[in-house]
Amino acid sequence: MHDSIQKATEILQRTPLVLNAMLRDLPRDWLDAREGPGTWSPLEILAHLVHADKANWLPRAKHVLEGPSSEPFEGFDREGGFHEYASRSPGALLDLFQSTRHAALQELHGLEIDEQQLLVTGLHPQLGEVTLSQLISTWVAHDLSHVAQVCRVMARQYDGHVGPWKAFLRILN
Repeated sequence: MHDSIQKATEILQRTPLVLNAMLRDLPRDWLDAREGPGTWSPLEILAHLVHADKANWLPRAKHVLEGPSSEPFEGFDREGGFHEYASRSPGALLDLFQSTRHAALQELHGLEIDEQQLLVTGLHPQLGEVTLSQLISTWVAHDLSHVAQVCRVMARQYDGHVGPWKAFLRILN
């Protein structure tokens, strides 16, 4: 396994654990909270992450590894998981994320990606040519971005309650 894959895995394997620690057994008002109209709740973020593991990261990595192609990656419905997993309980969705991520990382490791393969390119439908290395790096940054988003959504529930301390709370500004 290439070092950059190992480094990516160090974060990717922890994301389900972090979200589990933050969200499991919280009342629904925390899990359904939003920053405002058109924003995502922690449960929607979680559903998005599960959907991305199944329909985005690995399918695109495999597409790149199949070799040069003029065919772009399949489109990705960013909100597809909202509907697909709406009937799951929060605990079941957290469990699904853990198992889906574990399977995705097992499959990623099974690809035995080497340094040369990290430089192979695929065609993103909007961004154009991207390397496998960029795709995997984006997976990590995407996870971290959504963990931060969950934190921000939750912190914003106290926006009107912190008084003058808001000036010191970057997450609320």
